[in-house]
Amino acid sequence: MWILNISTLLSFAIGFAWLGVETPDKWGLAAFLNIAGLVTYQVCNVFFISAHVGLARDLPNVQQSEEDVLNGKKTTEDHIELDSLERNRISNISYVWLSLADSTENNTIGYSVIYATAVWVVVAIPWTLYEQARPGKMLPPGSNYFSVGFKNIFQAYRRLPRLKQTAIYLLAFFILNDANTTAFTLVSISQNDAISYDTITFNWLTFLGYWFEGVGIWILWELQKRFGWHTRTLVIINGVCLALGCLWGFVGIWASVGYHRVAEFWVMSLITSAVSGLNC
Repeated sequence: MWILNISTLLSFAIGFAWLGVETPDKWGLAAFLNIAGLVTYQVCNVFFISAHVGLARDLPNVQQSEEDVLNGKKTTEDHIELDSLERNRISNISYVWLSLADSTENNTIGYSVIYATAVWVVVAIPWTLYEQARPGKMLPPGSNYFSVGFKNIFQAYRRLPRLKQTAIYLLAFFILNDANTTAFTLVSISQNDAISYDTITFNWLTFLGYWFEGVGIWILWELQKRFGWHTRTLVIINGVCLALGCLWGFVGIWASVGYHRVAEFWVMSLITSAVSGLNC
């Protein structure tokens, strides 16, 4: 809990510190704030994402479903499916709101600080004041908060031969996220070159991209509820769409299309943003 609270306070300070970055000669401060802000933000993000599982299992309908399984009124498979859908629902709601907040990241500094950081302060204070203790597992003997993570990694590595499917999933998940981040970076470089670093066009592309990400999350959630798609199916669709986006850029190495025209970035920004909701 203290790690989350400290990271949240540091994020507030970093967010408001951007108000002091107004001239090009402060690029060093801007780089530091960017790196530090990403670190503290991701620390907070990990804590809240991890809470999704517990929140889903504490829902009344999920607890009732668990009792039905114990009483023989419901199969384990049906309960697992319900639990998965509820986790997805909570994640989708949180990511839709996150998309709305992220749409301000590349606007003017003042607007971004007032909207994004101030809103974070407003919604974080009630959580901090009313947060209930959620004690986790006790630390093993001879371990501390700095060493337990490395010990867990070592123990997991020793068990990989018995958990082959888990190992394949973790490897595939890492490759998918790495490919997604790398592709986004390369497309951003090509995009800035195509728009001649026009800040207004860049802001509109980013703004619409994040808004369509929220729309895409909502649409995909409705499709999952209607057709009963499993999370694995959505991840596969996401991987295929990501590969197609990368292949389009690959074609551009030799052809006149493939992230060369501004219109391509508008189309790909909307499509990839909508499909990125599958990551959730």
